[in-house]
Amino acid sequence: MPRATVLRIFAAGIAAIIVTSWVLPSVAARVTCVTLVALALIHVGMMRLHRLAVQPFDRLVAWTVTLAWASYLLRGFAFLLPGVAPEFSATPLWSQYRMFFYFVSGISALINGLTLVVAVTMDMMSRHSIETETDALTGVGNRRLLDRIAAQPDRHPPFGAVLMIDLDRFKAFNDSHGHAAGDRLLVA
Repeated sequence: MPRATVLRIFAAGIAAIIVTSWVLPSVAARVTCVTLVALALIHVGMMRLHRLAVQPFDRLVAWTVTLAWASYLLRGFAFLLPGVAPEFSATPLWSQYRMFFYFVSGISALINGLTLVVAVTMDMMSRHSIETETDALTGVGNRRLLDRIAAQPDRHPPFGAVLMIDLDRFKAFNDSHGHAAGDRLLVA
């Protein structure tokens, strides 16, 4: 997320909370300010998530964040209604709204947490698969990759190549300059 924007929103929120807590104390104003700050922060992240969401899990996270944003928006509009803002009205409607708001926020957090666990697990498995099928030094595919491609002819083109290189005097270079220098030479 853009740090400058987030810091500005955060600073405005802190200033608003200080004013509504000590200068002009009002629970309704403080809740409204907190809601606006949360809306602004979630909005910045939500827009970026929707732009970058390519995978299904990414889209799920983006839409659960959008659901949380919408519940904050609803909460903000509820405070703008006449008679709602005065110090947390004790009407049954307000109580039901608060229950719905916290339920939606909790479900959104749970979905995002589970999605994050699944996404991290899938990322680790993908990274592990790539590491086992490529040479760590040169990044060239190894025999495991060739075996996997050969085992799935319907998913890969029916052609391939195996390249074997014999580097003359490489052992002598490695022995005289060290293995680190030999590795750099192979990468180059």
